[in-house]
Amino acid sequence: MKAKFGAIVVEGRGKVGGHVFSKNKGGNYMRTKKSPANPKSSAQQTVRARLTAQSQGWRGLTAAQIASWNTAAKLWYKHNVFGDKRNPNGFNLYVWLNNNLSNIAATLLTVPPLAAAVNLFTTFTVTMATGTPACSIAFAPVIDANSCVIIRATPGISKGKTYIKNQLRQILVMTTADTTPKNALTAYTAKYGLVPAIGLTVFFTAQWVNKTTGQAGQTIQTNVTIAS
Repeated sequence: MKAKFGAIVVEGRGKVGGHVFSKNKGGNYMRTKKSPANPKSSAQQTVRARLTAQSQGWRGLTAAQIASWNTAAKLWYKHNVFGDKRNPNGFNLYVWLNNNLSNIAATLLTVPPLAAAVNLFTTFTVTMATGTPACSIAFAPVIDANSCVIIRATPGISKGKTYIKNQLRQILVMTTADTTPKNALTAYTAKYGLVPAIGLTVFFTAQWVNKTTGQAGQTIQTNVTIAS
């Protein structure tokens, strides 16, 4: 459980007892904790194996390399659940950057990089159809040679459901060779089987990753409701 204190507690994140504290566009809320199923899917196993490999990689670094990551971590920061800046430690930085690189099948780091700019789509829209199956991603700007873009998508979701973060799965990594509009039908159906039925909504996110540093940019989101 994480709490942010003012004159009284003003925000909470995490779990305590049988309850979960979080926040959405409606404000702070509390809900009953539900233990998720653990189907041990191939995606879960891949993520767990990747994190295990990165932990092993950290243990395989030299003392000098570990010291360099711990020193470099002071120059990096991430925003926590409250939006406050927090510096990672060396291990967190190592895992964070290498996990991003693993997601795009790029070379992993053993020494910390210098921070670099990460791009962002200014246009990101998706069209889908189920009659004649189609899934197309339109985007701008073009993807530069030092970047990849991770595309994640959900299965078909019923109208009214807004919390979809736990439904997103990586379906595609786009590179500079991919031009707009990108045909993503094969990538989507490889993950989910079919284009969802008419009336269901599919959410997509795009996140740029610097192939050299492992930095991931801001995630942007769009959605499409299947109409035909």
